[in-house]
Amino acid sequence: MYRSSVEHYDCDRNLGASINIDRVYAASFEQTRCCRTMMLVAFFLVGVCNSLLWSMLVVACAWVSGRFNFDDRIGVIYVGLATACLLAQGGHAFLETLAPRRPALLALIAFAAGAMALLVLISEMHGLLSLACVALMCGSVAFVEMVVLRSLAAFPESAICSWSSGTGVGALVGGVAYVVVRRTAGPAARVSMIAVGVCVAVYGVCFLFVGSNMWRAASIDKADMSCRNLKRCVRRTWMHLVQASASYFLAGLSVGILMNTSADRWVSSADASAVSGDGPFLINWPWIYRNTLATLATTFFAGVTVARSSACLCGLRNFVGLTVLQLGFCTLYWVHAVLFFLPFLIELAIVFSIGIWFGLLYINVLFDLGRQNGNRIAVADRSLATVLFGVSTTVGVIFFALVAASVPDLVPPKQTPSVHGAGGRPRHLSRRNAFNEYSCRSDARQPVSVRHTADPLARCGTEPERSPDDSERTLARPTFVRFGLGPDAVPIIATGSWCKRTSGPHC
Repeated sequence: MYRSSVEHYDCDRNLGASINIDRVYAASFEQTRCCRTMMLVAFFLVGVCNSLLWSMLVVACAWVSGRFNFDDRIGVIYVGLATACLLAQGGHAFLETLAPRRPALLALIAFAAGAMALLVLISEMHGLLSLACVALMCGSVAFVEMVVLRSLAAFPESAICSWSSGTGVGALVGGVAYVVVRRTAGPAARVSMIAVGVCVAVYGVCFLFVGSNMWRAASIDKADMSCRNLKRCVRRTWMHLVQASASYFLAGLSVGILMNTSADRWVSSADASAVSGDGPFLINWPWIYRNTLATLATTFFAGVTVARSSACLCGLRNFVGLTVLQLGFCTLYWVHAVLFFLPFLIELAIVFSIGIWFGLLYINVLFDLGRQNGNRIAVADRSLATVLFGVSTTVGVIFFALVAASVPDLVPPKQTPSVHGAGGRPRHLSRRNAFNEYSCRSDARQPVSVRHTADPLARCGTEPERSPDDSERTLARPTFVRFGLGPDAVPIIATGSWCKRTSGPHC
């Protein structure tokens, strides 16, 4: 009886121990799941903030170039900014021996100093120094992006999808904000302060996982930055790097063509058809008529967001096929920009498809570099491979900037905003006349006899021929001001309306 009682006691003790172990495992699982969720949310927020930062920096660059009349050299400016990013990304590989927080904190201080100096220099009218401050901020953001990309090698594959989805959402929000700010000519102070605030958020979330975290495997031994390791890593990832550069080059070229030609051509076509009585698609949807540029840009970034947020599309390893598809759609869009022969809905579909292929190439190349199963890249080289991936995207942007600087009229400005001259036939404004049309609004205080000459295009280029019955009304035509080829070549559209002239020259 004593033995049976002892066995019963041992059984109860073992059962209690097993119950306690199960509780510990359950608590550990809940903690692991909570940490995993926090990790995914952190990477998503970092991706959103990173894309927003780039959008705000592009806005600041475009605003500075427009303020100091550097619009004709915007391609050269982009080459300089991309070179600063390239130096920062390459320098991060050599600073990996330091603690991650220390160089990141230095980059934060550099970004804040550049933003504050930009505010002072713009008020003091120093154009080149202002661009140097923008370059400093671009290099700081590029350094942060390398910190995030390099840390992805120590996290599960779901972190890559979360980061990619965040960059897509941030690109969509930043693209829309970019169009809105450029159309409203937002002040540089507001843009810089927003950029500083977002950068602080980026670093704050980034510090959560670049330091001590439970997901960093202790067995991961990173390869040192040396010519031998670099050569080995490039030999194994050269196809990924070439396709990432080509994807960014084609995407930048497509966005540059979109910003430079599509919006004003559709408004010009709808404007001329409205006067002639033939109502096209845009006349039936007046919101699209007034916001053609915002519609096209939002469609492109929506395609990027959908592709980068689709976890089911990760793992596509046919990068050559994706690159060929993106090249085909970009070529079709370039032909349409020259000939202008496709309907508006078809153009929207093409722009959306370009964003889809661009987003798919980004997430699949990055996912293939960091995959855990079936990866040809050694574990020690994956961190360096992600750094090379970030550098290759910057190289693609540099190639696009070189094309924008060397071939500013890649797409001939054939159908610019039209006005109606003698006989009611549509006449087209050149870029200089379009800018004079915008500038002549400041001459509103001049007498009517001075502002209105015999030639309707002599002064403002906006006055249609008057008939005796509408001499009291003036039609203010849409105004376009270009800022060169490239992502910043956003026409500022000022749509007018019929107005009654009073005793003064104002409408």
